Amino acid sequence: MAHDPQCFGQRHCVPVEVLVVPAVGQHAMVWLTKPKVRALLTALGKDPRPVTHALLDELPAGKTLNYLRDLLMATGSPPARDQRLANLERWTK
Repeated sequence: MAHDPQCFGQRHCVPVEVLVVPAVGQHAMVWLTKPKVRALLTALGKDPRPVTHALLDELPAGKTLNYLRDLLMATGSPPARDQRLANLERWTK
């Protein structure tokens, strides 16, 4: 049997994705139940405008918004941007 780096020397090989994906899914489900997350998603859902960086910039800053923005940028909508630079530009205004 060829060496599979995902087996980690175990006798019965289980791909890492099988272990990681459900954990990520469970984390997402828990995250979605948090009050701040629900409030943010509700506000975005009620706004008729498309979700852009400009729209996200209008919302209260915080960990929840940062995490959501990162998730959205990972999908390509809104497009990726240097968030630290954007925060600095906003701070200097």
